[in-house]
Amino acid sequence: MWKRVKPIQSLDDYINGKGDIVIRLISNNDFDEIGIDYMNLSLGIEEALPTPSPLAPSPPTVISKGDSFVYDLPGTQSTYDKQVIFIDLFDTNKKDIASIRSMGKVVICYFSAGSLEDWRSDKSAFPKNAVGNALGGWPGEFWLDIMNDDVRTIMKARMDLAKNKGCHGVDPDNVDGFDNDTGFSILKWQTKNYLQFLASQAHERGLLIGLKNSAEIATQVEQYFDFAVVEECWEYNECCQYISFGTQMKPVFAIEYRSVEQNICAKFENNGFSTNFANYDLDQIWFCPEETRHLDAVSDKESSRKLAFCSASRRLRRTSTISIGSGMSFMLAYLLAM
Repeated sequence: MWKRVKPIQSLDDYINGKGDIVIRLISNNDFDEIGIDYMNLSLGIEEALPTPSPLAPSPPTVISKGDSFVYDLPGTQSTYDKQVIFIDLFDTNKKDIASIRSMGKVVICYFSAGSLEDWRSDKSAFPKNAVGNALGGWPGEFWLDIMNDDVRTIMKARMDLAKNKGCHGVDPDNVDGFDNDTGFSILKWQTKNYLQFLASQAHERGLLIGLKNSAEIATQVEQYFDFAVVEECWEYNECCQYISFGTQMKPVFAIEYRSVEQNICAKFENNGFSTNFANYDLDQIWFCPEETRHLDAVSDKESSRKLAFCSASRRLRRTSTISIGSGMSFMLAYLLAM
């Protein structure tokens, strides 16, 4: 039984030097045992959130679960024989997009929604106080403060550009700052708000929008998105986090940065994922051979790996919410090891 003694007016006394929120759980029995083996804690501060526009309905879908695709951001493909074509929003002109569309293809336009790229034409529009740490391994790219109003205004302009150029949808990248050293204290609840903002802006313009990576919150924000683009979910054992997209018949476009592996093709196909294999520069892209896509063989390299697509080690037992003041709540999820 939980009891709120008094509302908390300030959390300052409960935040340590690392920015962690520290609370104490007190049991109501004589043995101080509350039976919690694992606990996830999330904090939502509703009054601090910018309010996204009401979600417009998704535009009529032109993509389906299992559609083939090519992730051609460098624009190196001479012809397109796949159903969904990912291209760079800035580097592809309106005429070329119209040409791809004339072949009956679906065009999804990539841009970064969470980082400044110092070669983009709108780079000077970002205020200095909204530019954070460099993205490791990506020269000229810096994390953005997604809670900054100017950043959000720029993203609206990018959505306008996508609509004007004739893109069917958008692929906003680098929206997982909560899991990176950005230079800002970007939390999951802020990211969810930003993702809802991006989705609402896309749908207001009649654009489809995909969730890029963000495995930890994918199931929580799936409802806002029309598809997912996931990089190396097999490598990092995250593919299960995107199953909810397939359950809702939404495509999951999976990219693995390695050469083609037959067992990955089989597992992705069996779970409704569409697959590209590529190098990190994306100037070499490979596809699952048609004759091996339905096989479930295991390569020697992967033979020791458990092939169950979803192998949860914990299960949700119950949740409780503790109100701690105006606009704030703690949600405690009790998880028991299997």
